[in-house]
Parts: sequence; structure tokens; C-alpha cells
Amino acid sequence: MHTGIDPIWLSEDGPYEVMGTSSVFAAAFLFLAAFKHSSTVDYPRRNVFYLLAAIVLFILVGEEISWGERMFDFTAPEIITSQNFQGEFNLHNSTLIQDSNNEHARALASLLLLYLAILPMVLLVFPSIGKWFAAIRVPTPSLYVALLAGLGKMANSMNYTIIYAGVPGKDPIRVGEAYESLQEVLLFVVALECFLTVRAKQNQKRVKTPTL
Repeated sequence: MHTGIDPIWLSEDGPYEVMGTSSVFAAAFLFLAAFKHSSTVDYPRRNVFYLLAAIVLFILVGEEISWGERMFDFTAPEIITSQNFQGEFNLHNSTLIQDSNNEHARALASLLLLYLAILPMVLLVFPSIGKWFAAIRVPTPSLYVALLAGLGKMANSMNYTIIYAGVPGKDPIRVGEAYESLQEVLLFVVALECFLTVRAKQNQKRVKTPTL
């Protein structure tokens, strides 16, 4: 809950956003490493879902930092910034693809909630679906991740409804940075789980492979 927190923590390029972006960046590398080592005895081909996840997360990092606009202090073309809600060099704030700022960001947050919180619960209730996901090697979050994602969503909703709704001087959009960062940290946890699972299978492969 965020009642008396200093606004700097929730600002653009503030600690919450830096933590979230760093987590996604690390998660992308972990998925890339998992892809590299995902060839096993049972599955001789590498898991392409890990590669796709790494690519998507690298793009997400680029969008989060406006492709290095503030980091490298370069001036984006006016034709792009003039059609961006925040005057930045990115796509997710562009006026060309949405009627209001962060419209697609909210949609992405909802999709992440489905992936991080709802999917693990569905696979728990319907094991046959879980077997199908395992067969095609789709990376799925653990129940621990699902629990944290669900609690984070509840806390975020309480912040909006109880603390920030209708309170003068409060910016309900900014508190969303904390929830967004939590989702990004949980993506790192999922990537770490996948990487550790792959390495464990690699170790099993070495044990089973006879030495000449």
C-alpha cells in the first residue's frame, strides 16, 4: 500500500521503474540462456518459446527506456515525439495506436495478470491442460508466482479504490508503477525458474550419458 510514500519513488525513471526494467532485462538474458541449454535427451530441439520470450522482453525493455532516449540523451525526430502522449521515442505512448495514454499498457498488464496468476491456477484445476502445455514446452509460472501476482493485483486495486480514488493531489496513474514493477519482477522469477529447470535437466542428461 502506498499512503505516504515519496512521489519520487513512483516517478518516471524512479526506483520502482528502474527495478522493474532491470528485472525484465535480466529475465530476457535468462530466457536466452535457457533457450541455449534447452536441448535435452527427451527434447533434442531447443525450446523456441524461450527464444520468443527473450525477444519480447528485450523489446519491452527498449520501450520502457524509450530506446535509450534519456539514457543516451539523443533527440528523437519531431515527427515521432509530436505524436506521442509523453513526447518520447517509443511506441506504447504513441497517439497513432491508442486514443488515451497507457491504453495498451493497461491491456498488457491484464494479459500479464492472466499469464502470471490465472494460468497456473487453471493448470492446477485442469491437469490435462497442464500436460498439453508441458508437451509443447510452454514456460508456465509456479503457484508461488501466481499467489504473489494475485496479491499484487489486490493491493493495487485497494490503492486505487480506497486511497487514491477521488483524493485531491493524488495521481492514481503513478501508483500503477509499483504494480507494473511487481509484474516485471515476477517475470524475472519465471525466467529464473525456467533457467534452473533447464540446468537441472542438463545435469540429468550428463548423468545418463555414458562416458567413453
